[in-house]
Amino acid sequence: MIMPYLNDHQVPWPDVVAAFNQEEADAREARLLYVALTRARSQLLMTYSGTPTRLLPTCTGLWTDVDLT
Repeated sequence: MIMPYLNDHQVPWPDVVAAFNQEEADAREARLLYVALTRARSQLLMTYSGTPTRLLPTCTGLWTDVDLT
């Protein structure tokens, strides 16, 4: 599974923040991320540029950062 554009300025999506408040937008987008992350069967590729979204877990060892530059 590929989950692109998990940048801090894109998730939660600005349209969702505009439609709801920041707290509700964070909750909605976090639920969507949880579903996507738990549905990945064998491999998961998450991409971002700059700063990853704050909605992703920050525990060490859960993922590996790969610099493609």
